[in-house]
Amino acid sequence: MILNCHMKFPKNEHDAKAPDLAVLEDTLVPIFLILHCLTTLRQKLRKYMREFDLELADYKEAPDMAMKRLENCSRS
Repeated sequence: MILNCHMKFPKNEHDAKAPDLAVLEDTLVPIFLILHCLTTLRQKLRKYMREFDLELADYKEAPDMAMKRLENCSRS
């Protein structure tokens, strides 16, 4: 789909006409597709960041858990 970006402006405001609906449709559809893709990408990134935060929290807690296990083993 090729977008027609060359707009002609009227010389005076009396010559101005509303754009043809077909022109608007050809322009708006790609805009909505781009917005939809960006929204989907944002949602996926948020999901992966949440998973990464959980993994990072597990990684930070791992040394503490290992030390607790070591202390428990040494006490027994």
